[in-house]
Amino acid sequence: MGDSGEGSAERSDLERLYWAASHHVRAANDKVRSADRNLRLEAAVHAGAAVELMAKAILVHVDPRLLLDDREGHHVLIDLLVERGAVTAQPHGYRSRRTVSATKAVTLAARVCEQVGPHIGAALQALDARNQAAHAAVINEARLPDQVTAGSDFVLAGVDSFARSPEAFLGADVAEQVEREVAERNAALSLAAQRKVKRAHDRYEGLVARLPEGEGDEVFTELGNRTPIHGDHTERCDCPACGNAGWLIWDVEVDFEPEGPDEYTTNAYLLFLGFECFYCGLQLNHVESEAVGINPQGDPADDFDAEPA
Repeated sequence: MGDSGEGSAERSDLERLYWAASHHVRAANDKVRSADRNLRLEAAVHAGAAVELMAKAILVHVDPRLLLDDREGHHVLIDLLVERGAVTAQPHGYRSRRTVSATKAVTLAARVCEQVGPHIGAALQALDARNQAAHAAVINEARLPDQVTAGSDFVLAGVDSFARSPEAFLGADVAEQVEREVAERNAALSLAAQRKVKRAHDRYEGLVARLPEGEGDEVFTELGNRTPIHGDHTERCDCPACGNAGWLIWDVEVDFEPEGPDEYTTNAYLLFLGFECFYCGLQLNHVESEAVGINPQGDPADDFDAEPA
């Protein structure tokens, strides 16, 4: 695919979605710091639209059927797994021409495209800003610039997944500004996560120093026996704050498809939630975990070999 669809008489669905996302990113960044509140509302709407359109461009590239929203259940992903030999199910026809919701599009894109997977949290922040602005004319003035930048973060990851350049996507000047703001945001997130690790480390050192002599083994044994109360799947992982064994935490999500009376096809996958350590009290969400170097293997995108390239 080329770097620009401008001037073509007929664009493919992918190109149409891709370049519409470009328009919305540029519009969001142009209006987000306006003195006019109505323009700032528009910036939030543009940011969410950019995220939705880029997610849908990725879905079209992987398989256009992923865009379809079947009111009886979204079974397209299972059909793709059937084609790859991962599960067994009966083929289905598609009656609906509605596309999936923005949130569903982002979730599916994160599953089938490994480049955007780590950016799903940023995408959801932008969608939340869009929904508040579009449906209630509400914006969080303090958070809006960050929410717009979060949307740009997801969209640029999408651009990277197509092996295209941000300069061609946004223009050199806008790309430079947006990439700088995304880098600054990511640096701030990383710094905040590192500070959480430092506080947990200091807390652990203080605990060790206060323990009466001879009681450490009992206390640490009790802490080591604790397990997370949330999440469906856990695995041990060295804590970046204290060096003891903490926990990686996942939820199990299931694609569900009715096949007939009392007959179902399911496909389970893991959704990484974060990290928790009972020795020092460190708790990290999935974004913070990645920022401090905790990157669990086994990404759900491993089910596919069709990410944009």
